[in-house]
Amino acid sequence: MEDIPPRTRGIVIKQISKAFLLFIGFAMAIPLLIGALSGINSTQVLTLVTSAFVLQAAAPPIGLAMGLSPATIIVIMACFAIGIVMAIIEICDGLAASSARIRKWIDKLGKITDKHPVIKKYGAISCLFIAWIPGVGVYGTPVIAWIMKWKRLPSIIFTVSGFVIAAIFVLFFASKISELLLFASYAGVIIFAITSMTALGLSLRRIEIPGPLRDKKLMFLLIIANFVLVPLVAYLLVKYLNLPEGLSLGLILMSAAAGVPFLPRIVQVGGENYTFASVIALFLTFLSVLYISFILLALLPASKINLLVVLPALVLFLLIPLMTGLLVRSRKEQAAIKFGPWLSKISYVAIIVSFGAVFLVYFGDLSRIVGSRGFIAAFVLILAAFCIGWLFGGNDSGKNKVLSFGTAQRNLGIAAVIAVFGFPDHSVLVMVMVTGVIGMVLLVLFGKILRRRMAGRSLESP
Repeated sequence: MEDIPPRTRGIVIKQISKAFLLFIGFAMAIPLLIGALSGINSTQVLTLVTSAFVLQAAAPPIGLAMGLSPATIIVIMACFAIGIVMAIIEICDGLAASSARIRKWIDKLGKITDKHPVIKKYGAISCLFIAWIPGVGVYGTPVIAWIMKWKRLPSIIFTVSGFVIAAIFVLFFASKISELLLFASYAGVIIFAITSMTALGLSLRRIEIPGPLRDKKLMFLLIIANFVLVPLVAYLLVKYLNLPEGLSLGLILMSAAAGVPFLPRIVQVGGENYTFASVIALFLTFLSVLYISFILLALLPASKINLLVVLPALVLFLLIPLMTGLLVRSRKEQAAIKFGPWLSKISYVAIIVSFGAVFLVYFGDLSRIVGSRGFIAAFVLILAAFCIGWLFGGNDSGKNKVLSFGTAQRNLGIAAVIAVFGFPDHSVLVMVMVTGVIGMVLLVLFGKILRRRMAGRSLESP
């Protein structure tokens, strides 16, 4: 650590004090004065300033939520930007004064930039765009300008301008956030359906498919478990818990949709059981598309669902990608092995994005479901489905695991596609997502419990 002479220490303290006063004056005092003149509560002003400090240009929605006018929000955020940019530059000056190493490094960099006079002359203009970069924003831009020795006043003006433009952009789209998130949720559902089904097809060779399907007793048990008993449990839950229509439809959709595409990864088994899990997922997915179409035709009037849209969507986003994956695996096995895991990762990201977007858009609906009869119904459905699959697996521990997890984890892709394209009532999609999340959480917990039990047994065995 360098020893700082008393005179230099005084300069550093002076620079830091100046930075503090600039921040307090521009970022807090002036906004508070504007608030006082406009009749705005000081708490609201300070909340917006604090939000800008944390969120930077993404803070305007906080101001809108507090009832502040767009003009007031932009003025306060501009004052905040001026104060923070000037304060950071003063702090940089103080650091340079306290460290010969920093001064030496800056001088060395200055000699390099001197060879490019255009950058030095017009570099400050780039602050207008650098201020938009996530992770850089209003904090990193003045540091870059100071290191590059760009002219101070233009750098401040362009950085603040870029920050304000970004804030206006966020403010303009704040009213459109719900629409954008809704689009993201729908896009996530479609991408998840396509990629997960394609990945499932890529995971299987044609020669492997007939093996498990020859066990007629097992196939019969699978059909009874997934397409009779689980929907029956859902029907009883809907009836006796008296669920609202949207939640009822969502639960019924999830109960009728079997064949989770990433079943092999969920059960975490290898060898023959991995192939067995993949074939089971493929078999149930094909049957689910047919079965759920029949359920929709039988139970719902044409006015409740647009089957002319839903049925083509099921074929386009589920069956065609699945068949494409099988075809590619049969002809280009190395390509299938290479790209299959990537598609699985994309499907995970897509469904996480969709989950997040749905929960943000319909948080009001979600908060009414959680802790309500809808939550109880989803929990009981998944638990009952797991128990049904486990009982039908017999004494074979590998099959027990595949059937229990395969029956409990419903096909979110099928149910979500139908909810998106078939029902204008958004609570249907919310219930589908909630049931899907509950299923994933419960199966992760069940998986950990089973692994511990298996590890305990292996330690006990000689």
